[in-house]
Amino acid sequence: MRTRLTPQPSLIVLYLVLCLSFTLTLMGCVSSSSQPFSLISWDDLVYPEEAKNSRVTGTVTVRYDIQVDGTVANVTVVQSNPPEVFDAAALKHVRSWVFRPAKKDGTAVPTENVESEITFKLADQMDDPPDY
Repeated sequence: MRTRLTPQPSLIVLYLVLCLSFTLTLMGCVSSSSQPFSLISWDDLVYPEEAKNSRVTGTVTVRYDIQVDGTVANVTVVQSNPPEVFDAAALKHVRSWVFRPAKKDGTAVPTENVESEITFKLADQMDDPPDY
């Protein structure tokens, strides 16, 4: 005697729902007109003269918002090491940045609370030195 297994209707429905949601998600990723922001222009980073003469290096972490026109707003220092030595230069540098704003469904959208770390090292301390 052979026993024939028949799938439960609820399992078939669950399987179809999972397949459909996976397919729709994949289609959304492939055909979506959404994209992340990207930096497109900036002014050169200016090394503070006193820090350069003293050969001081450091980092500044900044937080900012990217507006729908790609400009930067609400720039603040989150952390700096050494404290306050490079803050003004880092803030000025980040304020010069222009982004291609993030897009959601083809429309530019603001991005808030972005954090970036700005590193200050002298040219002879870097593998690929910038022009100061």
